Amino acid sequence: DNYINGDGTGTPGDGVAATDEDDHDGATVRFIDVALVKDISPASPPPYSYGSPVTYVITVSNQSNEAVYNVEIEDDLPAGFSFAPNNGWLESSPGILTNTIAGPIAPGGSSFVELILTPIPSNLPNAYVNQAQVTGFEDENGDPIGDRDIDSDPGNGPSGGTEDDDDNAVIEIFDLALQKRLVTTPPYSYGQ
Repeated sequence: DNYINGDGTGTPGDGVAATDEDDHDGATVRFIDVALVKDISPASPPPYSYGSPVTYVITVSNQSNEAVYNVEIEDDLPAGFSFAPNNGWLESSPGILTNTIAGPIAPGGSSFVELILTPIPSNLPNAYVNQAQVTGFEDENGDPIGDRDIDSDPGNGPSGGTEDDDDNAVIEIFDLALQKRLVTTPPYSYGQ
């Protein structure tokens, strides 16, 4: 019914202008929000060492009231890790790893992807702090809606904990070396 001047006593859908009233329609308000959490997999417990792969689990949760699709994730490869493509991850540019969760991720649902990195020696600061972030996502029509996230700005880099679309995970590597050398001159004998 599309009549607005009726008295409202009619039956919905009967099309009688004198009794129909349709002066308001309900509308769904879009509420867009995704969150990302990065953890070290229980399958990769410490202690960590150079050359032993570490598996990260990156979980994207949909806190929106509609499904999200094609959630793009970016992982910044720190100096203390090497990378070989795995689980859909590619190095899109030097030091930038990318992956896409096709979805849909339903409202209240989540999806995860694993990333495997291998620690390598490094003396640089934050060499073992690994950061991931959502850089964009779409609605069911393929329209980008990441810019509508209510509490995050996808793709803006690490937020230091002020946004829920990025997270980091840290491993600790202890590399202790012991060197022993003789300071006395030979010959040597038992008991010296």
